[in-house]
Amino acid sequence: MKARLVTGCPSGLGHALARRIPAEGDALVATARRPDILRTLVAQTPDRAVAVADQ
Repeated sequence: MKARLVTGCPSGLGHALARRIPAEGDALVATARRPDILRTLVAQTPDRAVAVADQ
């Protein structure tokens, strides 16, 4: 398993990657300025995702 960092997870390419990476078995470190989006992503795969938000 690899750990992958994705910035800009609320929308666009960053969001698509943040959804795909855990589905493929890798760990996700997701960053965004909107914590609500990150909570949703982490809730879907809590064993493979961690969120970092600027509040």
